[in-house]
Formats: sequence, structure tokens, C-alpha cells
Amino acid sequence: MRTIYNARQKVRNEDAGGRTQMQQLLHILEKNKLMSWHMKHPVTNVVTELFWSHPDSIKLLRCFPSVILMDCTYKTNRYRMPLLEIVGITSTHLTFSVGFAFLSSESHGNYVWALEKLRSILDGWPKPDVFVTDRDLALISAIEEVFPASSHLLCSWHINKVVLAKTKKMFGENDGFARFMDRWTSVMYANSDALFEVRMNDLRCEFGNVKGLTEYLDNTWLKNYKEKFVSAWTNRIMHFGETTTQRVESGAFYSEATPWEQSGQF
Repeated sequence: MRTIYNARQKVRNEDAGGRTQMQQLLHILEKNKLMSWHMKHPVTNVVTELFWSHPDSIKLLRCFPSVILMDCTYKTNRYRMPLLEIVGITSTHLTFSVGFAFLSSESHGNYVWALEKLRSILDGWPKPDVFVTDRDLALISAIEEVFPASSHLLCSWHINKVVLAKTKKMFGENDGFARFMDRWTSVMYANSDALFEVRMNDLRCEFGNVKGLTEYLDNTWLKNYKEKFVSAWTNRIMHFGETTTQRVESGAFYSEATPWEQSGQF
């Protein structure tokens, strides 16, 4: 295997023709006519942010801009940098990649920079109606700034995953946890305001003795965000059934196929 790895590295080095990895990447993007932007640190001249999109992806986005899913994998790729992955959906519910952005951090300003590049791709074309993300507050605020007319939904799959991890510890040896998760799921999928209130009241009555449980649900999720994931409110938005970002995560292999140094910089 080592011989194969060495041979592959030799081919890559020959193909680079003496260019640095950053120069080689920009060369590849230009050679393949990908649309890309990058930003450099004013002192070190090191590239800190990079956004790119394939021409075919841009064509698809302009045809199907209605729902956009986004997820940022925070230092889980081999290059130890946040990678923002942007995905769209066709009218036949097929997934396509819109674009990717390596960012120096998951900050509001970095997200605004990336989303402005997405907006520039759609200059003169309809803008997305709906964005779906996890509860990344910096990303949410960036969406509101760059796409103020678009709706925003929270990924229901991520919410359930986080709620499960957080509340399971609250139950301890109590065997009512599975029952609670069923109740919570029924709250999320309540299709009217009245049904939401009924189901949430039932949950409070049944599990009010579990210390910190209802306070956590109220303060972390319901008080400020129920309109972004409870069906009673999300059904008022034309999201075509797309209320999770799992389509994005199915394409995470891209983060392992890009020629960066594994040093946290480009």
C-alpha cells in the first residue's frame, strides 16, 4: 500500500508543476471553469476563506432555488477547518451540490461572506424561499442579514438528536425516557396551534417531575424557535417536505477529497 501511496503522491507532485497546494487548487478551479472566490489575511497573505461552485451546480440552482439546505462540519474533515456545504433539491427531489466554502471560523462575518457569494451567483435570478440549517446562531443571523426575505427552518433531525442527548441524562434510572421522546416527537409534529398546546401540556403534566426537563425544552427550543420546527408553523411555508439537513451530510465525503494541508490553514 505504501508503494501505491508514494506513486500517487508522485503523480500529484508532477501535476502540480512546482505550484504550492494553494496555487494548485486555484489552478484546478480555473482549469475546470469553476466559479470561485477567496479572501486572504492582510498581513500573512494566507488564504483564509474559499468558496467554489461548479457551473452545472449554478445552472441547477437557478432552476431550483426554492429550498436550500446548509450544514457546517466544524473541524470534522481531515483538514481541521469548518466546511460549509450548501445543497439544493430539484423538482423530482434529487439532491445537488450548490457550493462549498472552507472558512477560518464559524463566525457571523465568515458566514456573511460565504452567503454573499451564494447571493451573487443568483444575481438577477429568484432567491431561495427557504433555508434549512441546524441551530447555528451565527449562520442563522447571517441568513437573516443576506437573505432577509427568505424563511428559515431548523433541522428537525438535529433537534431530536440534541434533545435526546441532553434529556436522557435527566431521566437517570427512570424508565420513562422512551415515552418522553414519543411525546416530544408528537409535539414537534402537531399540525395546529391548538394541538401543539394540548400535546405540550400533556408532556408537562406527565414529565413535570423530571428536574430541568420542561425548562430546557422551553428555554432552548420552544420560546424562541418553535416557529422554525413545529409543524403547526412550518406547514405554512412551502418547504416541499424538506425539514432536515440529512441530504447535506450524505455528501460529506467531499471534505476528504480536497488538496489542503492538514494544518488549519490553506
